[in-house]
Amino acid sequence: MDPALLLLADGRLPTGAHAHSAGLEAAVRHALVADVADLQAWMVGCLHTTWRAEAAAAVLAARLAVGDDGAPSAPSVPGAWRRLDREVEARIPSAHGRAVSRTLGRQLLRTGRAVWPHPALDLAAGVHPDGPGQPLALGAVVAAAGHGPEQAAAIALHHAVQGAATAAIRLLGLDPYAVARTTAGLGGAIAGVAVDLADLEDDPARLPLAGAPTVDVMFTRHATADGRLFAS
Repeated sequence: MDPALLLLADGRLPTGAHAHSAGLEAAVRHALVADVADLQAWMVGCLHTTWRAEAAAAVLAARLAVGDDGAPSAPSVPGAWRRLDREVEARIPSAHGRAVSRTLGRQLLRTGRAVWPHPALDLAAGVHPDGPGQPLALGAVVAAAGHGPEQAAAIALHHAVQGAATAAIRLLGLDPYAVARTTAGLGGAIAGVAVDLADLEDDPARLPLAGAPTVDVMFTRHATADGRLFAS
């Protein structure tokens, strides 16, 4: 994988992702995650539900932005981007979650334009007045960087795992070496899901539907929680 592409999974990249825990802080608040073993179980569960759905959307977005030969080319019509965005939004039950996804999407596109200018980023930006959901933006930026759908899935999953791991260390004071060992152990699972999603059908209506209702409820409540460290 292009080392430059790993910037997209780096919490220091100016996309605002460092301010979000993707629901982990709410899980900690409700005593669902308290140690490294809990964190591992949480991440494995998300890999096969919400994170899988987001990575699938990134795959389809990356396909929209490239030609048949896999190289960046003239993007497809705006209507296809809007349809994909609607399907992504339909898979985020929490209103707070949808707002957070679009905020992160806008910020990611801003970074993408600065590093990898490409017409697909403008089409992705135009799908909604508040900007695209984060998975849509990520797929577009990965394609703009010259990479394909499988890389989009891998980066989406890697970013989610690293974000959760970093948040857990800050929230719970976990041993960073133990957390690093846990995330490294998920490498095979991440690669397996990414390879599987690379063959996903092009129809946005057939994006994975697996979700985590409890997480969505906690996610919504977290928006008004007192003393929160993360925005989500």
